[in-house]
Amino acid sequence: MLIPIHEEMTREALGAHFSAGALEIIIAANRKQDALSGQIGHDEFHFDNNAIQKGLRYINEQRGFVLASLLSPGVLSAWIAFGRLTHTAQDFYSHTNYVSLWLDQFKDTPPLRVRSKLILFKRV
Repeated sequence: MLIPIHEEMTREALGAHFSAGALEIIIAANRKQDALSGQIGHDEFHFDNNAIQKGLRYINEQRGFVLASLLSPGVLSAWIAFGRLTHTAQDFYSHTNYVSLWLDQFKDTPPLRVRSKLILFKRV
């Protein structure tokens, strides 16, 4: 990767919410998804080859790991799982046409109105 875009996005989004040490662990786990071992046979890490359902399952799995880790002593494994989750979520938007489809559907709708519509589908 020529530009460390995952690191840049993660720092910008999470920098104010995590300690410097935690942020470095999250970023390291995020970047590790792009290692060769994360590229071969792991379309779900990156939403590659239309692995939409697998990618969504992987995000939910990592979310479960975060929550389970927070219930046990120590937070290191939670930060690592969160780093993996953020990478896959970032790749959803960059490796699919979701943003283009969303813009086509809501191009004439003010953002606040769209946001209120989306809340209707939020799980309780």
